[in-house]
Amino acid sequence: MNIACLCAFGLEGVVRHELHTLGYSETQTENGRVNLGGDFSDGARLNFCLRAADRVVLPLGKFPASTFDELYEGARRAEFPFPKNARIMVSGKSVKSKLSAFEVCASVTKKALIDRACASLGVSSLSG
Repeated sequence: MNIACLCAFGLEGVVRHELHTLGYSETQTENGRVNLGGDFSDGARLNFCLRAADRVVLPLGKFPASTFDELYEGARRAEFPFPKNARIMVSGKSVKSKLSAFEVCASVTKKALIDRACASLGVSSLSG
């Protein structure tokens, strides 16, 4: 599983150093993030231990989308074991995208994830 440690631009080296200190030596640095492999327990540990990272996230996927239909289909393909008591929250940002209305992007993505979770659990809704 991929883990992304998000940080302010310029702090990637500090986050990478913190990760190495915690025993995570296999990292990839990009602008504003440091990526590494791990599992859910690593994600929880890093979320608690890292000081320079803004947040630790477990990306569900990465795909191009120039329409809301492509966004929905890409998000619906996300591979994630949704538990029955799943709580789905969507957050993100748009940089140089045709889909710049973030509220609509978040709504479309959340609907796709809920549809995926319902299909994988064999239920019609996630509520109650």
